[in-house]
Amino acid sequence: MKKYIAIVIAFLFIAVGLLSEADAQMLQLNDEDLAATYAAGFSNFSVTNGYATAVLNINASTYTEIDSLKLGYYNDGSTTGWDQDWEDVKIYGTPKDSTKDFTTTGLIIEAKFTNIDDPATRQLDYVKLGVKSATGDITANFISLSGDIDNGSDSTPEYNGHRITTIGNKTITFNSSEFEIKLSASGANKGFWVHFTNATVAP
Repeated sequence: MKKYIAIVIAFLFIAVGLLSEADAQMLQLNDEDLAATYAAGFSNFSVTNGYATAVLNINASTYTEIDSLKLGYYNDGSTTGWDQDWEDVKIYGTPKDSTKDFTTTGLIIEAKFTNIDDPATRQLDYVKLGVKSATGDITANFISLSGDIDNGSDSTPEYNGHRITTIGNKTITFNSSEFEIKLSASGANKGFWVHFTNATVAP
């Protein structure tokens, strides 16, 4: 269980990084304001059929540059390497406009368990962090990418695989796209897997 808690904490650190420039501010409420306040749709938490899900109504924007982004170094049964190996990463506004920010809406954090109601046999299958909608560009040298990228035209991903090495120096453009990163303990998408919808890849 300790390793599962560590995984969740790691993903929360990622979430804090994504939200470091969230469009929000602190406001002081008086007693009358507090008395009149009730749940207003900021968050939704559910546990259904082994899925523990938190949906937060948060909008965020960022301009980020990362020299090197690497996730998931291990032997996958055929080779030892990185699930995600991205160099010279730039995350900013679209279309390819470095004067604008990369924007997201609707933060989703989800964990999938087997036997969630039985502490003795409970097993964490995966943890997922994502957003309902992202708009902007991610430009990088994608040395290795595990995941799927679908432009939304025919429901068939243009890229779909484990440790893809053929993308290279490209820009992934998001247009109100779903975006998520998932860490799975087993299965076909074991390790770190990224998922993009309504996204295009171009030089």
